[in-house]
Amino acid sequence: MASKFLDYDWETAEDVFIHARYQYDGRQNDPMEGYAGVTYDLLRQWGNEGIQTPTRLVNGTPVGTVRMHEDGVFYTATGKARFVPAPRPWPAYGAKLKRQQSNHRFWVNNGRANHIWQTLYHHQRIPYFWEHNPFPFIEMHPEDADQLEINSGDLVQVSNDVGSVEAMAYLTKAVKRGHTFMLFGHPAGSVGNLVSDHVDPDTTIPYYKGVWADVQRIGTMPQWRDRMTFLPRNVAK
Repeated sequence: MASKFLDYDWETAEDVFIHARYQYDGRQNDPMEGYAGVTYDLLRQWGNEGIQTPTRLVNGTPVGTVRMHEDGVFYTATGKARFVPAPRPWPAYGAKLKRQQSNHRFWVNNGRANHIWQTLYHHQRIPYFWEHNPFPFIEMHPEDADQLEINSGDLVQVSNDVGSVEAMAYLTKAVKRGHTFMLFGHPAGSVGNLVSDHVDPDTTIPYYKGVWADVQRIGTMPQWRDRMTFLPRNVAK
């Protein structure tokens, strides 16, 4: 197994793509799962349709992998998906959230985004990703944003009784009114600035997945609008 990694001398993302199409275990060009058989010519031929990875070669032709539950059937007693609610914050911190709610307008959820890897800790070194994600975004419902005279691409300040952080407004109906969703980690700003240091005595872990805060427009950022798209992220193909 170790010998497979001896010649990994990648310098660019393209090197990884080319190398990932084959495995090197003493037999040059032996196809592996991943991008097996996928070439630039095939990508040009498929265009926007693409192919679902990982791929494998069947009679010399790349075949994609069908996404799990593509047929809408789940491995449960009813055959339907189960959505299990996360536990509410423990009572002591729940009381603190209620006090925050009385003073601040928006419930700020936070999490990851599919198009960048977590905190950008690697993607920040790749110009394409950094230029398309120069700042942590915060998704807002258009009607809430309209009341605050906020447009997509504006620089806003998110603040509460704990702290503040700046973010880039991203208008979308994917969030409810009164709710927002912020990218949780970004080199230019973290939603952690808003999180209380109150911890559960049983786990010593702060409740960091949601806080109450206000959103205030700082100003327009035309350089973001000129090079970014603010199309909906939640539209299925």
